[in-house]
Amino acid sequence: MDLASIRDLAIVILAVLAIVQLILTILLSLVIFTKVVPLLESAKKTATRVQGTTAFVADTAVKPIISTIAFATGITRALAILTRIAKRRGGR
Repeated sequence: MDLASIRDLAIVILAVLAIVQLILTILLSLVIFTKVVPLLESAKKTATRVQGTTAFVADTAVKPIISTIAFATGITRALAILTRIAKRRGGR
């Protein structure tokens, strides 16, 4: 075997290895894709469920609490203003 034959054999071996690598990469990509799609769908369902739960909690718990606190703050502020006015009139 001369140097040219060894070179040609090395080129053929490297070409075959490149083709095998390409096929393996394509197969691995397909396997990963088939595994990722269900995971993404599951994540989407979970995000939708969390969004619904958040809306439910906001409507049933947070909004009434905010309304109650706002009402109590308004009453407290009104009483503070009235007592200040009463002190001013009584102090004169």
